[in-house]
Amino acid sequence: MVHHEQCPLCSSGMIADQIICIDHYISGETFPIARCSSCGFLFTQDYPEVTEIERYYESSDYISHSDTSEGLINKAYHIIRQVMLRRKRKIIIKLTNLRKRHSSRCRMRYRTFCLFNERIRMVCKGN
Repeated sequence: MVHHEQCPLCSSGMIADQIICIDHYISGETFPIARCSSCGFLFTQDYPEVTEIERYYESSDYISHSDTSEGLINKAYHIIRQVMLRRKRKIIIKLTNLRKRHSSRCRMRYRTFCLFNERIRMVCKGN
């Protein structure tokens, strides 16, 4: 498990557990959510190493691994995912001025973002 002695964002040592979350879906394990008193950042404490994380997502019922829109929960998930992806795209466009600039470098950044987003979807689907 990975345990932080300092805030991963600002490196302050003033961190304390805020709440305990339980993985009700797969493992039943608990994970503390810590808050940095200095910057207010919330982060998961005592989370699995990269080599161990896969077992927390092994269920075929895990929604992001499924393309099915059958059932209320799956429909809601897919609608919310599309809304959030659009919001992220708008934020990136706003922060990088992609629409205002017409340089090849800017178009390349946008293409990279689209490819990155598609890769994230593929990873979540298990491809």
